Amino acid sequence: MKSVIVLRYATMIVLLASMAGCATHNLNPKFQLTNQDAVVVLGTEGLSSVTILSGRSDGTKWHGTASLSNRPRLTDDGFIVARLNGTSGDQKYGILNADVDKQIVRLGNSLCVRIPNSKQQRLPIFSTDPGTVTYIGTLTCEYTNSVLNFVARWDPEGARRYMEKKYPNLAVRLQYRQFELQGWSYFSAPW
Repeated sequence: MKSVIVLRYATMIVLLASMAGCATHNLNPKFQLTNQDAVVVLGTEGLSSVTILSGRSDGTKWHGTASLSNRPRLTDDGFIVARLNGTSGDQKYGILNADVDKQIVRLGNSLCVRIPNSKQQRLPIFSTDPGTVTYIGTLTCEYTNSVLNFVARWDPEGARRYMEKKYPNLAVRLQYRQFELQGWSYFSAPW
């Protein structure tokens, strides 16, 4: 039994390490939305990438599930545009971590910092509706009591301008619904 557990964790570590160097760029600007697609638009300030995971929320805490599709998503001109599956009920997506630009963190030669690093930190949580393009807010980080935390900003006009410039076919369907910051309790892996 112990060898099965060790093998399971060793496999998980190898898979997570192999994903660490992989990143996903924004959607192709020619992407055509279908009724099954949910497209989210996330603004970023001082972030070079974020990792989005699926999970469930009980209304106060989010519980994430890691999978092989959870790769960092790179920003483009301060925005991330991602195609995700629609959610229902208590299903929610969460932003597990972010690569924070050196200018915000100011940690000497460190290029990035991963957050969250504490269960006291709150994560951005959001749901998606199939057939929609939704701006969910702008995410940045700030120090509070010597801890780097996610902070929500709201810039729907900036999102609209970005979408009209880069994704004119999706901009006409742009909706607005801000993510919420919520506590988290654990992450699980399906393997």
